Amino acid sequence: MIELKKISQLNVSDKMKLKIINKEIDGFRREYTQKLKVEDPEAYAELRESQKKDLARFRRKYPKYQKNWRKKQSRK
Repeated sequence: MIELKKISQLNVSDKMKLKIINKEIDGFRREYTQKLKVEDPEAYAELRESQKKDLARFRRKYPKYQKNWRKKQSRK
């Protein structure tokens, strides 16, 4: 049997701990939206609509975000 450790007991950097936590959260979020899509299509449609509005608002506010992000990634 695999023994699971608490995140505080792992011997990794804080940045890596944060990545692990965010990966778990994203997994739960993805699972929830897939479940919602099947069980309540109307609520799923509302959720997707609000996500699209938020993304459009963000892109209007920061039009060069992706370009700057790509530049930053290419420097690494």
